[in-house]
Amino acid sequence: MPWAEPTDVSRAFEKPDRLSDATVAASQFNWLVMADPVNRVMMLGDEAIPTKQEIHRHAEAAVATFLAAFLHPEKR
Repeated sequence: MPWAEPTDVSRAFEKPDRLSDATVAASQFNWLVMADPVNRVMMLGDEAIPTKQEIHRHAEAAVATFLAAFLHPEKR
């Protein structure tokens, strides 16, 4: 999957009518990115700190999930 440009995520917020609640969408995006890595380290300790490559893969998947839910289909 290619890296998403920062503007890809911001496009989801271009039309407020596309989002029922921008604050909720921002929170959901944050937790898509942060939840798994934070939880793993909290539960498993330093051994669970992800590598740079794992972080990138996880972030790409989080962005793809967010855009699939919130970006207008014509802009995906």
